[in-house]
Amino acid sequence: MKFAYLILCHKNPSQLADLINTLQDGSNYFFVHVDNKVDIVPFVKKEYFIPDHVFFCNERVKVSWGGFSQIEATMSLIRLFVKTGVKVDYVHLLSGQDFPLKNNSVINDFFERHNGLNFINYFPMPYQNWSGNEGMDRLTYKWLIDESGYERACFLVEVQKQRGMTRIYPPGFEPYGGSQWWSLTDDCVRFIEQNCVSGTSLYDFYRNTYIPDEMFFQTILMNSFFKKSLCNDNLRYIDWEKGPEYPHVLRFDDFPLLESSPCLYARKFDDTIDIEVRTALKSEILV
Repeated sequence: MKFAYLILCHKNPSQLADLINTLQDGSNYFFVHVDNKVDIVPFVKKEYFIPDHVFFCNERVKVSWGGFSQIEATMSLIRLFVKTGVKVDYVHLLSGQDFPLKNNSVINDFFERHNGLNFINYFPMPYQNWSGNEGMDRLTYKWLIDESGYERACFLVEVQKQRGMTRIYPPGFEPYGGSQWWSLTDDCVRFIEQNCVSGTSLYDFYRNTYIPDEMFFQTILMNSFFKKSLCNDNLRYIDWEKGPEYPHVLRFDDFPLLESSPCLYARKFDDTIDIEVRTALKSEILV
């Protein structure tokens, strides 16, 4: 199997390099978007990784949490992947703070056995586990996070609520939500690249939604002919319950759960908080 890894990152350059080197088996490609708010130079040091098959986005975005800039950064990666002309079997969206829980042989075998399925977490909206009118406030009001900042955007949404100002969802589509991270087939990602462009109704609508990275791609694919190929599992271990960070930054005491997990990848890791857990993964699992 041949993979393309799309990686969104903003910190810990050496951790990014370790992620790439661990996943590189000679046939995989890596496309990296470094948040435009940080200096890219530490991330591209050649001594950090084997440079073959590694591409960095020139089309960089200043990413704001909760804003459409998350989608723009991901689309920048997708466009770069398509532009290179590389053909792969699967495209995986990761963050620079992800790490595999299985070695490359196991990962390859999994996708060989499930070739053609698209792995993405999804659920219809409204969704009872989301706050804000079961998540519908994310869509009903106009969010200007990238333009105004989070606090100002929240204030403006409250003004809209007081004045009864609501948005009309694009007709002919049903909204979906889910996790930001996915593993999709080459043709599925090329479909996204061709159809998720400025001027289309969904793209323009989601530009002013709240945390669109947890809705946009699910909605695009569940309203397309790819719906029948979607497997409701993104193959990621992510702990949203333990804290104190959300998601929880994985530590060495999480190792038993990681070791026994059927997931292929996990997040998030931060070597400045705990480096031992990734060291244990490399020595005990990724062999």
